[in-house]
Amino acid sequence: MMMINLDDNPLLFELPRVIETETHRNHWIRHYPSSLCPVNIPIEDILYLTPFDCRGRDFFMSIISSASEFAYISAESFTDPEFTSFLIKMRLKGLDIRILSGATSMDFQDRMNNMVRELLSQDIGIRTIEDIHAKLIITDKYLVVSSINLNRMNLGFHITRKYWRENTESISVCSDVGIIEQAKTQYLDIYDKSTDIENKIAEKIESLVGDMLTSKFDLRSRQEVKMLFARLIIRKEIDVKKFVLEIGKITYNLMKVFNRNMVEKNDFVSALILYYLSERKHDYNDLNDKLTILNIEINLN
Repeated sequence: MMMINLDDNPLLFELPRVIETETHRNHWIRHYPSSLCPVNIPIEDILYLTPFDCRGRDFFMSIISSASEFAYISAESFTDPEFTSFLIKMRLKGLDIRILSGATSMDFQDRMNNMVRELLSQDIGIRTIEDIHAKLIITDKYLVVSSINLNRMNLGFHITRKYWRENTESISVCSDVGIIEQAKTQYLDIYDKSTDIENKIAEKIESLVGDMLTSKFDLRSRQEVKMLFARLIIRKEIDVKKFVLEIGKITYNLMKVFNRNMVEKNDFVSALILYYLSERKHDYNDLNDKLTILNIEINLN
């Protein structure tokens, strides 16, 4: 049995300030030695308890990474940027990803709004329904029903290399083909009837649009105008994120051709030129004009 030396981390059993009772004080554990939280475990049709049987974050990533066709996700809240980056990587590999999630967060609304824009920019579908509580993942290989929301504390994270923090959660796995197909059909039926989360985000900035028209131009505006203006803003913000990731994708493919990991200035400029050429034909002067935005000396040849 492994002995835990509290001198190494005196805060291991310290109670958070928001919990003040002696009952909790005697039982609270802030985080665990990493050695007690296993990784790279086999996926089986059993019930797991995190973080003692597996780490939620790693297990969810393994489930989705093993999919070859699709990953359909439902979560009450989704506020974890690291998991967002992982899903975008999987989407870039061709996986069909759809998400049902709540549209609001008490603590991380701005972060969530930014994450949603990134996901939408890669054609990852996100919709929402009122009072959503289901927490599950459906892939072409597994059905996972859990208590894990896609936030940092539920998925788990490193405090240091030695310590792992995660809420105690449950994960139930099923690989029965018939049950997976039934779950997929039911999920898509609910998904298709749900509200596009892009519209929900637009609703939140309609008042900002109205305030801008009034304060800057002394204009009043109809609600329909605010709605259309807000949707235009969201779409433009998504287009910017799509542009950024598209340049990144072209740069990555160039580095594979060159068999290098270090991106040099000329590599980036080449990726940018390839992006512009993928839009339409450009002659030398067209490209030179577009690249002036970088305000650097470029040997276009």
